[in-house]
Amino acid sequence: MIMRLNKRALALALIGLLAAGCTLELATLADPARPLDRETAASQLAALQTAQAAALDLWDRLIFGEEVPCTEAIPLPPPLSPPPAEVADTPPAAQVAGQLGAAYNALAQSAARWDAECSYPGAIVGLEAARAGRDAALRAGDPLQAAQALLDAWPTQQAN
Repeated sequence: MIMRLNKRALALALIGLLAAGCTLELATLADPARPLDRETAASQLAALQTAQAAALDLWDRLIFGEEVPCTEAIPLPPPLSPPPAEVADTPPAAQVAGQLGAAYNALAQSAARWDAECSYPGAIVGLEAARAGRDAALRAGDPLQAAQALLDAWPTQQAN
């Protein structure tokens, strides 16, 4: 009985933490009164770079003949919300948001390709599908590099 209560309390605490984490993240990214700031842009850039590396690794392993289980996934972060056109009120923010949006879209296509290929029981991902998924992930490279360069040039302190 004590063990069951502890598991239940642990489960409720975990659900509460997850809910609180989601709420905080959404408040940070989706608050329309708050324009895209450098810290949020840097965080999104890092998450997208991680997603691209994971996607390329997954597709490369398939292309080189490794069996990759469909339980693996491409860890795509949530998109900037609201969309990039509405999230920025300064030129650096608008430019970075545009590049991050382009990178996100390319990675979302790669992840969608993986999900589509794995949507059938016993699916075997063919070489052409793997190349198409890899190409989508590669298309994120230029916008990610551009976002990094723009972020590096974005002043760390802006005048109020």
